[in-house]
This record gives sequence, structure tokens and C-alpha cells, in this order.
Amino acid sequence: MELFWALVLLAIAGAASLVDVVRQSRANPDEKIPWLGNPPRLPKWWFLPRLIMIFAIMGGINLLWRGTDISPWLAGVVAAVVICVPTLWVLIAHNRRVKAVATSPTLGRQIPPSNGVE
Repeated sequence: MELFWALVLLAIAGAASLVDVVRQSRANPDEKIPWLGNPPRLPKWWFLPRLIMIFAIMGGINLLWRGTDISPWLAGVVAAVVICVPTLWVLIAHNRRVKAVATSPTLGRQIPPSNGVE
């Protein structure tokens, strides 16, 4: 039963991570989201998905470790890969889209990158 709840908590953590990065990409449609750090504009209640994600990861890793008798560091690596891969996929897709829009030709000229000053 511990394994079931570990997988449920890790799924919740993965969903919260995806919600966080999608909300950031919607709040910054014309800006790249940095790999580490915060984007220029944070959405309202930005800390809530991260808070849910952290507590769900801690509980999920603990239950995964206890339910499967594997070492805690291996449980952490498995959980990190399962949670980070979809999130990084959305982040890379957003940054590529922003880069493609910024360099797309419009009537024979290129769009300059936004510096935040309009």
C-alpha cells in the first residue's frame, strides 16, 4: 500500500511541476524562461504549485523508499527523472517557440528581442 501512495504523491508532484512551468510560460509569452531562477514576470500565487510539489516529492520519496526497500538516493533519482523530464520538455518547447518568434522574418525584417521596455 505504501508503493501505491508513493506513486500517487509523485504523480501529484509531477502535475504540480507541470502546472508551475505552464503558468510561468503563460505569464511570459514573449520572454524565455531561465533554466535556474525565476522569469521576469511571476504569475499570481506562484509559490503554491512549488509548495505542493516539494511536500509531495518528500512524502513520495519517503514512501517509495519504505515500500520497495531500495536505497533513498535511488528513490530520489527515480522521482527526479520522472518529475523533471516532462517539465523540462515544456520549458524547452516554450523557449524554442520564443526564439522562433523572435527571429521570424516579418515583411523582410527581423523582430528585435524585447528588453522589457516598450
